[in-house]
Amino acid sequence: MASYKTSAVWGEREVAYDFALLFVFQTTFPYFCEIPGGRLLSGKLITILGEVNNVPEANSFSINLCVERSIDPDCVFHFNPRFHQNCVVRNHMSGGKWGSEERSGGLPIAKGRPFEINILVTAAGYEVRVDNKHFTVFNHRAKFNDVGFLVIKGDNLTIDSVDFGDTKRWKPNIPVPGADDPRVSSAPGTGMEAERTLSGDAHASSKRGQRSGDKERGLLIVCK
Repeated sequence: MASYKTSAVWGEREVAYDFALLFVFQTTFPYFCEIPGGRLLSGKLITILGEVNNVPEANSFSINLCVERSIDPDCVFHFNPRFHQNCVVRNHMSGGKWGSEERSGGLPIAKGRPFEINILVTAAGYEVRVDNKHFTVFNHRAKFNDVGFLVIKGDNLTIDSVDFGDTKRWKPNIPVPGADDPRVSSAPGTGMEAERTLSGDAHASSKRGQRSGDKERGLLIVCK
């Protein structure tokens, strides 16, 4: 497992983080990934690259920060793009019961187009960017350090990479909802351009557009 150090710009923040590369081949959904270190911490930056197939039956998918590895676990943050409703539902589940939904902001993800979702964990909540633009802040409703797993659910969905970056420093200015933020600047080795031999001639790369077909498609996990 290789370790790297890099930095990026998050709005007006400078973010520096360390990470390591772990490659997983031929994943299925729901997909479970244990949080590196066993729990979620303030300052953790999660980056997910993927694409929803451009087919009528692709209605939704969800990204969930969950307490346990289960099909329907309690989750402190549920991020659920719904194409048939043209919105992204944000919520939490506690004791098997959903809280109140948040739906504002429209739907910044399109079928057939690669997406990048960034989730920055702060002391106040989860700051979400989609394709390098600020989308929403979801305030904490439950203890985020109880989170042990990232769970991704959906059909007609490809996830190219998941990146768990451990942030070290950033400037305190928070992006204003709806405002255009500076694009994230990724240095080589951030996980956007990583490539490594898995076995023989098999390779996995998180570069967008470099997919080798459904049977050879794998998931690149970038973990602390």
